[in-house]
Amino acid sequence: MDRHTLHDPKQPLEIQRTIHSFDPCIACAVHVVDPDGEDLMSLTVN
Repeated sequence: MDRHTLHDPKQPLEIQRTIHSFDPCIACAVHVVDPDGEDLMSLTVN
């Protein structure tokens, strides 16, 4: 799990850019959690 902090949570594409730097095929589904592990959003790219 990456402890990446979003600079602007209303712009979740930042997540995809971060994940693509590790694996370009994995960013199709991302779960965003707060520091306590609670889901904040789920992002799926079709």
